[in-house]
Order: sequence, then C-alpha cells, then structure tokens
Amino acid sequence: LQLHLVQIWGRCTRAPSHGQHAVARYRKNSHEGEKDTYMALLAEKIASLDLAPVVGLALKTRRWSKARAERTATDYRRFLYLTGKHPHLSIYPWSPDLLQFWHLHILDTRKYAVDCNMLFGKYIHHHPLPARSSEQAALARITTEVMFKRAFMDEDAPKPADAKLLWQSAESFVSC
Repeated sequence: LQLHLVQIWGRCTRAPSHGQHAVARYRKNSHEGEKDTYMALLAEKIASLDLAPVVGLALKTRRWSKARAERTATDYRRFLYLTGKHPHLSIYPWSPDLLQFWHLHILDTRKYAVDCNMLFGKYIHHHPLPARSSEQAALARITTEVMFKRAFMDEDAPKPADAKLLWQSAESFVSC
C-alpha cells in the first residue's frame, strides 16, 4: 500500500516512493535533520501498514461499502501521521467514520499494539473525546484542522466546485 497524502478537497496525490521527498513537499515549516528523517521514516511505515483486517471489520461489522472503508483507511493513515508528527498533542478525529475506524483497529488489541510499537515505539492510548460543547473540544478540533491543512493541503491546487470539508460538527460525534 502507498500512503496517499490527500488534499482536504478530495483530490489524491500519491507520495513518491522516497518518503523524505514526500514529507518535504507536504511540510511547510520543516526542521532540518533528525525530525525530517523521523517523519520520512514514519510516512514510509504508515504507507506499509496493513489495514486490510480493519477494512474487513468495517465491511463486516459496520456494513460499510468498500469505497467508504478504503476512504476512511486513507483518513486513518493521515490521522496516524499527525499523531506521530505532533506526539505532544491529542489529534481530534475529524469524522465519525474515522473515529469508528480507530475503534475497530483498537479492538484487535494485538495488531493495534504491534502497529503502534512499529510506528511510534509505544502504545497510543485512546482517551475519550472531551465533552462536545467544551472549550477543550473546540480547541482540539481547531488545532487538528490547522495541522491537517498544513500537512496535507496544497493551497495552490484548484478547488472543485462541489468540494466538501472533512470536518464534521461536534454534534455528529458519539461519545466514546
């Protein structure tokens, strides 16, 4: 599998096979040296992550279409990338499907633990989302949206007329 660094507007761009080049293209305020190397390696690891079992669970237990499950797997890869890029922050899942996909991955506890260790060198815990109306939730959503746009959105690309933002309103989330 290749990591697709997809613009927020839905147009796909495949990352080049050399992760460092791909990361450099999508990062605007990059730091030199070790951080760039770490992010390039992380992007390559995320690209190679086998999410087929999680997609299969989504198809079977959530009755998603294959297109929906694969689109959400791509979003999940973005979520993992932001989690690795900003380990000191809680990345807020930007859609209910993304949150459910993360839950499905966590339910396969062995695979999730192995995948987290391979990607981050540690287990990534899932903390319940803050109350929907709280200031903490609003700040987390805004912070995640800014980080997402910086990492994945090509500001010079033309926007399709029917573009939909990925960001869901807080009311659309179910507490976890």
